[in-house]
Amino acid sequence: MVKNEKGRLPQTEISGKHQKEEFKNGSETKEEKKTPNTEENIKNKETEKNPHLTKLEDWIESHSQILVDPWTEPDCCSLEYQLATKPQINQDGDEGEESDPGIIDPTFDREDEEESTWSGQYNKMGQLHGSGILRLYDGDTFTGSYIDGLRSGWGIVTSSVAGISSLTGIWEDGYLQGKIRLVTSDTSVVEGWCRYSKLNGPARTIIMKKFRTFRQQVSWLGRYKDGVHWGQCWQWVEGGGYITGRVNSNGKMTGPDIGFLYPDLYTALVGQFEDGRMVRAYPAVLDTVQIENDIAVPHFSRLSNQSVRYMKSCKTNVGDNPLIEDPYESRTCQVLTSKVEGGGEGLYARRKIKEREIVAFYNGVRLPYSPGEKEDWDTSGNNNINNNELKCPALTVEFKKTLKKFNLV
Repeated sequence: MVKNEKGRLPQTEISGKHQKEEFKNGSETKEEKKTPNTEENIKNKETEKNPHLTKLEDWIESHSQILVDPWTEPDCCSLEYQLATKPQINQDGDEGEESDPGIIDPTFDREDEEESTWSGQYNKMGQLHGSGILRLYDGDTFTGSYIDGLRSGWGIVTSSVAGISSLTGIWEDGYLQGKIRLVTSDTSVVEGWCRYSKLNGPARTIIMKKFRTFRQQVSWLGRYKDGVHWGQCWQWVEGGGYITGRVNSNGKMTGPDIGFLYPDLYTALVGQFEDGRMVRAYPAVLDTVQIENDIAVPHFSRLSNQSVRYMKSCKTNVGDNPLIEDPYESRTCQVLTSKVEGGGEGLYARRKIKEREIVAFYNGVRLPYSPGEKEDWDTSGNNNINNNELKCPALTVEFKKTLKKFNLV
């Protein structure tokens, strides 16, 4: 992908130097000379007339602030609380029923397992009572308090088997209830609400990303019912953008109306997806946005009947439809003859581009990495050669300075 590091693409030609501002067709007409390209004039007309885009941007921003909890009141999950099912807790020492797969706590109802130990006290009935640490045979632990054999009050769960560094919250009558925070062994964080030890209500997942520096990224937004994704959900995609739609009964992004929303949150591919993978989708744009149960629900307008599908490139193939234009790229930039001597073709902006906004997505053959094999310019799969087979050493010194100035080398 190509990213704009400086905010705006100066001179519009991304790989050129000191060119005129050309946002539409690479040339400045007489009429455009009379009307300066102010920020208002170069704003895309479609998005200018669509207040729903601003509504969606505000919703994503407000729910993606790492240090701000978007859901603090219990009534945010009242609907799921009414629908939640209650698993049974076995206090008789019998083997009990099979564990509910929706339960988030891997130590739930395991107090009577063999080889488990309890560091606290017992009541007259021999039930766990007071504060202590429960250690299970597989290394899982619960640290907290019991009242007559049932967990009560604040506690913390750890489980190397389930990949949980910590699960914290409040237990009531043996069940994890209310606001919870789960940190996985790979530092991902789940923040949400529980009912009967199962996620019920709004939640989000935060992952740690490393690009030059470490940063946290909200990678999932939506709701749960009985521990399963429910309703409209949002899945962040590496490189920007989201897959969004109403999940099926298994909590999967599967159905005929799932959409991939590009980083501009306006351009989209909408159609049939299977577990988050695009099977057949069509170019579309954002039409309206509704907020349902504090989750944004977008609606789209299809632009054409030209369908596309996901196909990962390989060593010998870049895809079965390499000439179909990407709707986001065609709205954002275009390739024209460069005005820089020896530059071949240049990439020109079609619209105002924000700081750090994705300009285009790069696709090509995927070459397997061979350890110990040193690449040079001639053998690298990542070099760029113009139509005259001119390679980097043959470019002018001035052009190299231009590339460096725009952080393109």
